[in-house]
Amino acid sequence: MTTAPDTRLADLVARSVQFCRGYLERMYPGCVGDHPLNVLPTFEGFTVHHGGALTLAYVETTEAQPGNWSMQISTGITVDAPEVSETVEWVNELNRPLRIGKYYSAITQDRSMCAVVYDTFNHGTLFEAWWANPDSPAVSRIGTWVLNMVKNNVQSTPRDCAHAHQRWSGRPFQNTDADKMKLFAISSG
Repeated sequence: MTTAPDTRLADLVARSVQFCRGYLERMYPGCVGDHPLNVLPTFEGFTVHHGGALTLAYVETTEAQPGNWSMQISTGITVDAPEVSETVEWVNELNRPLRIGKYYSAITQDRSMCAVVYDTFNHGTLFEAWWANPDSPAVSRIGTWVLNMVKNNVQSTPRDCAHAHQRWSGRPFQNTDADKMKLFAISSG
């Protein structure tokens, strides 16, 4: 038996995604765009192409429930890099000092190429607390945290892109529907 989608949750997700998107549109004019999957009723997201990196922030709501959903924020650093072993070593070096988020190398099935992605997320309960009482000083700090998590991906990864493209022959993720879909496929699974 299929249940009707929770329209309150769908509204909360849409407002949360738009909240983060609006913030980044003000910070990075002309860099924020739609994701091709926005046509699906179970997907809310946007992309930011800045400094050679492509960031995808999204919520996939197929199995989302109040208190049990998150906004994934994934930034593509490099793609189609044939130097698989070297990029895996670099990813391990990058992850050692991290406190938030993680880098990973997604390797093709034949192990001939890879992509490097940085992921972090905002848990839905943070947004739920924000929207329940946005004027509270304590909750205001939650809103600041949420925005800084999204901004972190966009601000911190361009230096990684530059480093990756000086060392390896992979290419930067482009601001194309094909690369947006490729980043989604890598980050979602």
